[in-house]
Amino acid sequence: MSSTANIAMTGRVFEVETRQTAKTTITTLTMPNDSGWGDNKKVTWWKVKLFGKEAESASKITKGDLVMVSGVPSVATWTGRDGTKQSTPEVEAYSWNWVGPKQQDRGQQDDRGRDDQGRDDRGRDDRG
Repeated sequence: MSSTANIAMTGRVFEVETRQTAKTTITTLTMPNDSGWGDNKKVTWWKVKLFGKEAESASKITKGDLVMVSGVPSVATWTGRDGTKQSTPEVEAYSWNWVGPKQQDRGQQDDRGRDDQGRDDRGRDDRG
């Protein structure tokens, strides 16, 4: 029996590129993923690829949108012009959803990620 790994990732989109081929629409999102803490914090940049109808709907995504994507992870590898091996993590996404408002629509946030009305990214108010 074979199995396929799946990944669900939520984050703010850094870059969106949509292109049309002879057969389908392809939308590529660039999304950062943070791991670690303090001096050990690391950012990994993911390329998320969507195809067909999902790509067409994802073409409405813009920089700063908070989205969740689900798909199959992989690592793309190639040889750079200087002869060194290069790689980047990718997700071939089969679904995506908006999770919250764009970053610029959230208003000013305090150090706990709350806007000027006490709400977090999802609009929840925990001030009591």
